[in-house]
Amino acid sequence: MTPALTIVSIGEPMIELARSPQGPLSYDRRYGGDTLNTAVYLARLLKPETARIHYVTRLGDDPLSDWMIKGFASEGIDCSLIARVKDRRPGLYIIDTDERGERSFSYWRSEAPARQLFEESDLAEQLNSADAIYTSGITLAILSEVGRERLIGLMHRLKSAGCIAAFDTNYRSRLWSDRNVAASWVRQAMAAATHVLPSSDGDHGSLRSGSVNSPAWVLMRSWSRPAAARSIRCKAPSHLKK
Repeated sequence: MTPALTIVSIGEPMIELARSPQGPLSYDRRYGGDTLNTAVYLARLLKPETARIHYVTRLGDDPLSDWMIKGFASEGIDCSLIARVKDRRPGLYIIDTDERGERSFSYWRSEAPARQLFEESDLAEQLNSADAIYTSGITLAILSEVGRERLIGLMHRLKSAGCIAAFDTNYRSRLWSDRNVAASWVRQAMAAATHVLPSSDGDHGSLRSGSVNSPAWVLMRSWSRPAAARSIRCKAPSHLKK
């Protein structure tokens, strides 16, 4: 029997508070995050005997972190690589919707323990045996320079070993000190990836410069149109022309 694949999603989960229809002072509590959502849907789609889905992050030692991990595990996600940090709390965001239906987001994440991912070299070493990893531009943005270097180094090693290193560009300008810094790191991650998922929404236009010389599968998508998938084998540019 073929052993189950080890698939790892790496990033920051957050607490979500969204306005409840019960009244202006009521909010529904959930959790979310790009890499967490990916882990959840992989766990739902793939049978346990086919793949084991791990989520890699850092959370606090508080009841909210306990609640999150319990929820992740209920989805079939392996939480053994989630580190717990004493006296820290997960990040949080609130969604408000105005009378026109426009949503606005307020974030509290500057002290989130996920920002310390890859501060120790042993985490990257633990992940060297993964069959596939998935991470994003948001994960890259919240890490220190050392953390970014170690994450990209891990992607290079897995790529060289014939494994999958998938990178979702998912650029959010507010998370970066400077868009040129963001572009530099995103290009490095794209060069290290075997699969690149560029989003066509948000403020990705500010990253449209430079090029990447490493071949990769570029998976194109658009959230504003019906579901479809196209893949192109190419020397991946750091921007896609519509």
